[in-house]
Amino acid sequence: MKNCHFTYHSVISAGAKLSNPGPALLDFLLASGQEVSRTLRTNKEMMIKWPNWIRIMHEFRACTVRKSLRAVGIGMLISYTLFILFALFFSNALIFHNHGSGYRDTADSLKLTTADGVKISARYRENTAAKYTVIFSHGQGEDLADDVAWLDEIHRLGFSTFAYDYHGYGTSQGTPSEINTYRDIDAAYAYVTTKLHVPANHVILYGYSLGGGPSVDLAARNPEIAGLILESTFVTVFRAKTVVTLLPFDKFDNLSKIPHVRCPVLVMHGRDDQTIPFHQGELLYNAVRTEKRCLWVDGAGHCTVKERAGEAYAAALHEFAALLDRVAAHNPATGSSAGGARL
Repeated sequence: MKNCHFTYHSVISAGAKLSNPGPALLDFLLASGQEVSRTLRTNKEMMIKWPNWIRIMHEFRACTVRKSLRAVGIGMLISYTLFILFALFFSNALIFHNHGSGYRDTADSLKLTTADGVKISARYRENTAAKYTVIFSHGQGEDLADDVAWLDEIHRLGFSTFAYDYHGYGTSQGTPSEINTYRDIDAAYAYVTTKLHVPANHVILYGYSLGGGPSVDLAARNPEIAGLILESTFVTVFRAKTVVTLLPFDKFDNLSKIPHVRCPVLVMHGRDDQTIPFHQGELLYNAVRTEKRCLWVDGAGHCTVKERAGEAYAAALHEFAALLDRVAAHNPATGSSAGGARL
């Protein structure tokens, strides 16, 4: 507006001097030219400065975004670190659910001494007509009292049974942990083979849920064992909940160990298992590199495979025992064959 005002008065002044048009016109043109020059120069300076403001705004926004991303990254790193520390130091409380002993020691109770000097409880029930002895490893929230009916059924199907409690379960001493479950099953196996004089090639390891961990571990370390049965077992503890690997470590890594198992394997899993999803049973089965059988049970949850399978459960165990007989008789070279039952 200032520039326009000046030009307007210049025109009026020039008009007043039209009586002497030569010098007046010249003054007018000179003044107008100077004003136009100043206006253009001012506009040019503004045009030069305007991109600077845009650049400053862009830099400010970029800096804000970088700070926000940095804050988010730091927050995620802290959260992940806390998650790792929790899994490292407190996961045992989630893995092992010892609800207190459901039984008292009796004359039939056995006491085994583990490698760390702890006394754990066990029970043995002989079947005089049986060739194979099943060493049963129970789930996370059970003890020997909870498995009586289950062991009775296995006994009825023609097997001797030997069950034990982990460190801190039932009337066993100590504190449960992954390494201690390995000590526990080692003590059970040593008792069965040395005290009960059961040959190693007549021993079947049966792991239910958490019990699959020590069972797979022992079978992978001992090629003399006759067979391995897994029911409702996970690939690893943490992947049972996270599906994919989220931590730089894990516990009970059954998936990496089971390819090293040399005895025949029977994998059973319920298709409707909400605790350990069915696909984990499939992953374990597919990872087996020796003779294997499977029993996939429609409508069965984590704890109801035997009940939902009905007679197919008994048939699966009998067929598996027959497979062990054939393998022992023919002593085949290391290989892999597959077969299965589907309900």
